[in-house]
Amino acid sequence: MDQQAYEGLIQHVFDVWVNPEIERRASAGLIKTPLPLFAVQIICRVGANNEVRLNSEVKAVFECKPRRAISAGEGITEKDIEEITNIFLTSEDEDAGHITVIFVNGHAHLAFDFQYNTRRIKELLEVAREFIDTAGLALNAGNQRAFVENQFRKIQKSESCMGLGKGGG
Repeated sequence: MDQQAYEGLIQHVFDVWVNPEIERRASAGLIKTPLPLFAVQIICRVGANNEVRLNSEVKAVFECKPRRAISAGEGITEKDIEEITNIFLTSEDEDAGHITVIFVNGHAHLAFDFQYNTRRIKELLEVAREFIDTAGLALNAGNQRAFVENQFRKIQKSESCMGLGKGGG
């Protein structure tokens, strides 16, 4: 994505979700403005209102390119980060879509993923794998009808995953 589109997308996130949430909280006396921001996140769940998280409310895991060697378990600060290369939701939100923006060293790092129902999809894929395994056993035993039935069930589970990922039930 080119820089102009990237900046436009971030501005849109602020116009649609972040700024109205800051105004709502300020009007309710929950925060003081101006509010310095280092992270924002919009969590999108099927059948629910979007949740806007600000600063320490943001729940994410990110991969980064460090500026120096970092030992396992060592704490890091913004000064240790060259750039953020990827941002993921935590397992608490794995069934949600999201837009997350983290500001580090004067740069905005944005990630978004609107794949919903990840946990349910993983479970269905495990079931589909069992049907594949059973189909192989049936074929090896010469049980062609059982083979076809298990292949059909595997296809059904796989199709269910596609619908769930788009927010279907």
